[in-house]
Amino acid sequence: MLLDLNVKNLGLIDSAEITFKEGLNILTGETGAGKSMLLGSLNLAFGGKLEPSIIKDKEKPLYVEAVFSISKEHQREKLREMGFFMEEDEMILSRKYQNGRWSNRINGETVTIKALQQVSEILIDIYGQHYPCPKSKTVVETHGGKQYWRHYE
Repeated sequence: MLLDLNVKNLGLIDSAEITFKEGLNILTGETGAGKSMLLGSLNLAFGGKLEPSIIKDKEKPLYVEAVFSISKEHQREKLREMGFFMEEDEMILSRKYQNGRWSNRINGETVTIKALQQVSEILIDIYGQHYPCPKSKTVVETHGGKQYWRHYE
């Protein structure tokens, strides 16, 4: 589960820190408020490509950090297989862009873009208007304290 998202020097954002709560979190706002910028920053944290024109101040570094709680054993097992061991059930992905170069880290250790991308496949699924749902997926939805399992083909 995504716990925190920290963004600095991206688009309209000087500095933002968002803490997410368990359950459904919804980003709302007027057009141009920065919702897409926040999703884009999460994409950057997972090794996505940067369009340099969205850096707010070219003299300062762009920084994104995503903190995840790893509470599911199958996620922990896959991450261990990749060589990531966590003392706590948290994983911190961070990227810093400065002077045309990226610094990529997971839990403080330097990693490759490929490692960030592989970790992203374990940690998060994003669905929405421009992020299609996979052809086959089981989804658990919670409404009024009851869980509903749905399988999509």
